[in-house]
Amino acid sequence: MPENDDNPYLLEFRPGKKHGVSPYVDFFWEYCAKGKIAYSPIEFMSMEEIIQIFRSQNAFISLAHPGNNVKEDDQLLEDIISLGIDGLEVYSSYHSFEQIEYYRNKALAHNLVMSAGSDYHGKTKPHIHMGDCQMPFNDEQNLITYLKERS
Repeated sequence: MPENDDNPYLLEFRPGKKHGVSPYVDFFWEYCAKGKIAYSPIEFMSMEEIIQIFRSQNAFISLAHPGNNVKEDDQLLEDIISLGIDGLEVYSSYHSFEQIEYYRNKALAHNLVMSAGSDYHGKTKPHIHMGDCQMPFNDEQNLITYLKERS
């Protein structure tokens, strides 16, 4: 908006500036994250409660981009799997080849469905494009079959 063109708090979020690639996400981390000036505490439900709600809706529960959230912490991943999730997002635009192999092996070992996601969010993550991840055909077919059988 033109009235904010000279706002000193927003200047670094303009195209070509320090945070110009992902300005919305970066703005959150710069001003709204814990310890920042605009932070507001949030009370989160437990994963057990969330999974119970999803289960009551017959939802498919897949842990999204665990390479960003779990970071190959075996115990944390085992704890999450033990809560009864259905799948792991193995194929993600965020995952390295090594992470894909790690999460693929975990999914196979625990009989979890493998899912994929580019994490496309439109203008909030403009450097990520819809479909920016590759899932092998067999894993894609397994996911489709699983979802069809659940419906």
